[in-house]
This record gives sequence, structure tokens and C-alpha cells, in this order.
Amino acid sequence: MKRGIRIGLAAVMVLSLAGLGFVGCQGEGPGTPGAPSGPGEAPEVYKLKFSTFDSPASWNWEPQYLGFKNAVEEDSDGRIIIDLYPSSSLLSQMGTPDGVIAGVADIGVAIPCYSRAYWPLEEIWTLPPLWSTAEQVGMLARSLHDEYFEAEYTALGLHDIAYTPTSACWIASKVPIDTVEDFQGMTFRAASSAFIALMENLGAVCVPMSFFESYEGLQKGIFDASVINPMWIELAGWYEVARNIIDVGGLPAGPNDLIMNLETYESLPADLQKIIDDRGWEFLGVLQLKQEDERDIMSLENMEADGCTITVWPEAEMERLMLEYKYPMWDDWAAKADALGLPGTELVAKVKALAPQYVEDYPAPTEVTYW
Repeated sequence: MKRGIRIGLAAVMVLSLAGLGFVGCQGEGPGTPGAPSGPGEAPEVYKLKFSTFDSPASWNWEPQYLGFKNAVEEDSDGRIIIDLYPSSSLLSQMGTPDGVIAGVADIGVAIPCYSRAYWPLEEIWTLPPLWSTAEQVGMLARSLHDEYFEAEYTALGLHDIAYTPTSACWIASKVPIDTVEDFQGMTFRAASSAFIALMENLGAVCVPMSFFESYEGLQKGIFDASVINPMWIELAGWYEVARNIIDVGGLPAGPNDLIMNLETYESLPADLQKIIDDRGWEFLGVLQLKQEDERDIMSLENMEADGCTITVWPEAEMERLMLEYKYPMWDDWAAKADALGLPGTELVAKVKALAPQYVEDYPAPTEVTYW
């Protein structure tokens, strides 16, 4: 693997996860239009508050957040003004769904697995992945959104703009992991509920620790390994203290979700709704998925150049993990969803049937074009 472009890390690691609630709204209310216009007067201007945990130093700030803001304001001829609130300065990461529902912010970036009770069906995208890239699962999720998932948002008073699952997780480990048996007795940082269940089935132990304490956890040997997609293994610096970067065929990941207060969305004229939807999906949907996948390539190249051992399991061992451990978790989830009156078995069958096609239609990138 040839060496990729070096990206500075320090400035990117500026996310704020502190707090579970959200701060109060100041100034004009969410989605506040300007004074009504009369004949010959300027059209109404809608000022929208956009809350995110990402910071202006984040890798995706300029291409995605500023790209979205600038495109919406230009396409609307200034009828929409978007005020960005970065670094959880308006809503905390975990408080974003409630904050957007309450109208503290008009638009926000939520992480559905932090609010599983709100989106029980969305949990399917955190199961052991049947894909490898963010684009593959993102496009698959979008194809099923209207049929299975939109109703969950509407019932909450939300409008879903762009749902962006992350690429399948790799392992940053202090020791090699070459077979299914090697998981036995290992200690991992706890991630999603699906990941914890998978590790328990494999005989590993999970230790709860926040993301920003994970570097120290690896460094001090509190756990042997931690999982996330390659981009964040590099950005978090895990590769400095866990030199084995391992792909076992994909481990459970978690999505981001660009949501909007439904009442505010429906108060906009139809042409402005379309601008929000189209530009939101373009910049914080498609572009984010593609850039994340390409950043994974760059990070793997960078970590290999730094002396890390990059290991991709043989197909036979990946298939063994899939058939003996991953697939049963999908069936278990389907049964639990069915018991709640949700179409679990139907949805799992559809995802399993469609996943190979989306993997084929959206092959993993082999070169960097979006950077």
C-alpha cells in the first residue's frame, strides 16, 4: 500500500461530548422568519440554527458544513440564513434529538444509537456489517428509508435530511488477532450494544470508557484493543500505542443523522424545503460518505508508513466469523423487533438480499479524488 497524503491530526480532534442536556436558546426563535412581505417588499428570510458536535477544526467542516450553508443560502437567494453552532455550543451530542424536537435548534447532527428508544428500527444499521464502506451502507439505508424509517421521525416531530452510517470498523490492537479464537480472553473498549454482544459471544471482555479516554486506556493496558473506522483510528492516535490495525471483515459501527424540526421544515415554502433536502443530502450525505471512505484509505496508508502492521483476514476466516457469529445476531435482532410489533424479520430479509447488490454497485474506492 503506497503512502497517502499526510493529514495533521491535532486540530481535528476537537469534539465536545460533555453534558447530556442542551443549553438555552438565545436571540430569535428557531426558524424565525423576517417580517411578512407585502407587494414590492423583499421576501421573508428564514434564519435556521444548525447545531453540531463537530468543530471548525474538524476535517469535514469546510467541505460539508460550510458547503451546505453556502449552497443553501445561495440557492435560496438569501431567503434562508443558516447559523452554525459548532463544538456542541448549542446542543450536546447526546442532547441533540431532544433539542431539535423542542426547537432549540432547527437542524442538528444526531447519533441514533445514543437514543435507541427513539429509533428502534434504525438500530439495524449498528449490527455486524454486511458491507465494508460508508457509501455502500449509506445508499442501502437511503433506499429503504421512506418505506421503513421515515415514520419514526415524523412521530417524534422530526424530518430526516441525511442518514449517514459510518464504514465498517477495524481493530486497533496491542497484539495480533489472526483467528476467531484469538478474541478469547481479550479486553476491548466497549462500543455499541451490538459490538458488546458480539465480543461476549467471542469470549472477549468489554470495558466501558469514553472515546476521548480511549488513547490512555490503550496506552496503560486497561484494554487490549479498541474498534472504529480507520480514519478515526488515525485521528484519535490509537495507532501510536496499538500497532496492529486489523480488518476481520467489518465490525459494528454507528451512524450520524442530519435531522430537522418538523414544524420548522413544514413552515418553509416547498421550494425552500427542496433546497434543504437536496443540499443536505449532497453535502452531509453523499459527500460525507465518499470523503469518509477515501479518508479511510489515506489513514491506512499513513499508519502503514508509520510502521503499523496492517492485517486483512483471509476470506475463509472472515466467512467463519460471519456465519458463526454475525448472521445469528441479525436473526436475534429480527426476533426482538418482531416481538415489539416491528417488521424485524421482513427488514432483515430485505437488507440481507440487497446488501450484496449495493456492495457491487458502490465498490470501495481505490484512490483519493474528493480531497
